[in-house]
Amino acid sequence: VSTQSTGVVMPLPSQFPLRKLCFAPSFAQRSFRPPLRPLTLNGQYVQTKHQVLFSGRRFSDDSQSKNSNNANDTTNKHNPNTSQGNRFKWLKFLVGFAGGALTGVFLFIEIQSFQNQDTGIYETSPVPGLFDSYYSRTVKEPVVERPPLTSSVETDVCVVGGGLSGLATAIGLAERGKKVVVLEGQRVGWGASGLNGGFAISGFQIEEEIIDLVGPQLARELFLMTVEAQKLLRKRIEENHIKCDVEDVGALTVSYYKNDEDEVRKEVEEVNQILQTSFEVWPKEKIQQLYKTPFYQHGVFDPTAFTVHPLNLVLGMARVAESKGVKIYEKTKATSLSKITTSASNSDSSSSSTSWKVNTSDQKAHVVSKDVVLAGAAQLDTSVDSVVAGAVVPVYTYIIVTEPLGDKLNEVIKAKHAVCDDRFALNYFRPLPDGRLLWGGLAQIYPVAAPDVAEVMKNDLLKVFPQLEGVKVETAWGGAVAFGAELMPLIGKRDEGLWYCTGFGGHGVVPTTLGGELISSAIVDGDQRWKLFSDNFHPQWVGGVFGKTAAQLTYWSYILCDEYNILKQKLFG
Repeated sequence: VSTQSTGVVMPLPSQFPLRKLCFAPSFAQRSFRPPLRPLTLNGQYVQTKHQVLFSGRRFSDDSQSKNSNNANDTTNKHNPNTSQGNRFKWLKFLVGFAGGALTGVFLFIEIQSFQNQDTGIYETSPVPGLFDSYYSRTVKEPVVERPPLTSSVETDVCVVGGGLSGLATAIGLAERGKKVVVLEGQRVGWGASGLNGGFAISGFQIEEEIIDLVGPQLARELFLMTVEAQKLLRKRIEENHIKCDVEDVGALTVSYYKNDEDEVRKEVEEVNQILQTSFEVWPKEKIQQLYKTPFYQHGVFDPTAFTVHPLNLVLGMARVAESKGVKIYEKTKATSLSKITTSASNSDSSSSSTSWKVNTSDQKAHVVSKDVVLAGAAQLDTSVDSVVAGAVVPVYTYIIVTEPLGDKLNEVIKAKHAVCDDRFALNYFRPLPDGRLLWGGLAQIYPVAAPDVAEVMKNDLLKVFPQLEGVKVETAWGGAVAFGAELMPLIGKRDEGLWYCTGFGGHGVVPTTLGGELISSAIVDGDQRWKLFSDNFHPQWVGGVFGKTAAQLTYWSYILCDEYNILKQKLFG
């Protein structure tokens, strides 16, 4: 992607909230990409010969400005009453009417899903207050029921959110000598941090695109920061004996498309050189030896990735945080923030200091601290901070786990790697240590009814591996992950003493550790590396319910593109 490409600039009324939902490299999506694949670049919708780019920052290019001016001149000369203008009047009306009707439907779905979102989640869970999942049924770390906050407390830093990003921040701060309070609205492990696929991968949700967005030097610096975060996460797991079933199996992205392997290999080599990665291209022959499905072609393998039991990981992180003096309060929902400015003066000078009051749903309970870190992901209320909460769109994704499959699993899947495919509507899976198969996917902007999840996901599994017909699904669950407008983590500073660390959807186990380290080192040591994120990937409003509607429609269009491309490949090779 070149910022010098000549194109037509079409400003969007708001940042589009969703691009693609894949947490691994997308090198394989070359010759069968949809013709208008959105990527991110500076604030406007830019149509070039090859693709469509959009972002929330300003885009400036002399040639595009000239084209834009010429377009304006043409528009001024155009008579809206001409036959050409009338020709499309009814088409525009119908498109607008259909868009309004769909928005109304999604608004209704939004209200209904909000009213019923907790129905049926907890009844059968072995851990009260958490989702019934394979993870809650196989938990090894101590499950501690922590009391809510019932009074006012003062501390150095208040962290809003008890997931992986909040706990990583709290641990980093405690290790640097700060007093920390964590407010968790539900229970530790309730959200995406305790429900995800358990892929601990370096890098970000976007791989090759980030080079185009920020340039090779900054892309390399950002990527290497995640490599260090991956090492730090592993160190914390090992030193604190967190029982989260670490398996060094690597991560594999398999392609549905018959692309030129030499071209893919060349691209991977370029990325390896720029990012100092060690990705490997595996040929079709090797892939089909390991995975008995006709759909998978070649693949790209990351040997540094490992897998974890995410609920055990987040519970272990909470245990580590508390061992370092962090106070964690569950069932304590932050409802608003108040800025407190205190002035002090003497004969020589005057100064002022800033602190923050975090109010909760209990009117008697609040936290006063010099610094606040917003790490609530998709659960952060707009009443706390409308900019940060409005900068992420919650995307629901779903997972099933089968019964133990024994030899049947080994006949179909002959490797233990963490796997995802390269479609826009992707699946991801991994064999579990006890012989079960974890299968995930079905990303939706609006939640699927709980009784339907197991059947829908099993049908998805059988499309790829029909040999598993008849296997029993033992557990099925879903949850919301938070995506920012540019599919990059949102790490930065909103105001003096007010920080944010969110937007890790689709690729969060490792980058949450990075976010926690950047924020904690910034607060204590004045480390400025957080600006590498905030200056390039700042919070942008994703459109609220209208953004969700647009994202869902786009996701459906991606599914159609997937099906079209696969059918085209089947018919014409």
